[in-house]
Amino acid sequence: MPERHEISEDGRGATFVAEVPRTATEPAAATQATAERRERTFTLRVPPLSPTAPFLGWLTAWGAAALAVACLREAGVSLGFGLGIATGDPGVEDRFLPGIWMLIVQAGAFLLGGYAAARIARSQAVLHAGLVWVVAMVATGVDAIVIALRDGGDSVVQSLGLPHWAHVGLSGTWEEALALAIFALGALAGALVGGGLALAAGRRETARTRAG
Repeated sequence: MPERHEISEDGRGATFVAEVPRTATEPAAATQATAERRERTFTLRVPPLSPTAPFLGWLTAWGAAALAVACLREAGVSLGFGLGIATGDPGVEDRFLPGIWMLIVQAGAFLLGGYAAARIARSQAVLHAGLVWVVAMVATGVDAIVIALRDGGDSVVQSLGLPHWAHVGLSGTWEEALALAIFALGALAGALVGGGLALAAGRRETARTRAG
């Protein structure tokens, strides 16, 4: 709309008003400034690396695995680490099917952990999911070192029923290493799949936000 500005008053007290139209560029400039303000308002700065997301994902993975192991054992399902590759000591489960059940638990738990870490981080989803696996492997290694230094006793990981590197109860050097490596790779695969699912979910949410 044109603006109205007072110019002057004559001796009889009459007021003359002149209409000054806006230039064509003023509305466009105002609209652009408003759009830039709105864009800045809805912009969320996300750090490229979250230090807490991998640890929270690791706790999620181990918590889910411990819960699943407890439920399966209560249901009478046998669990073991041998996978039919390594021979177990007396009383240690080393058959193939119990190993497969444990591998499924391991992969599924780390899928949840990787998904949780990726959603918490909100950026670099697959990287944070992979870091969940790295933290878990470091924690398992530290647990094994502590057991070796104190010469015996149950470890924290062993008490949770998770794959551990100390007092596994399997015989054979390369057979035991191969079985534990399969569990480690299964956990890594689950974590990366969880990170990929979180990445896809984040992209869908971004697309819906932009469309709305």
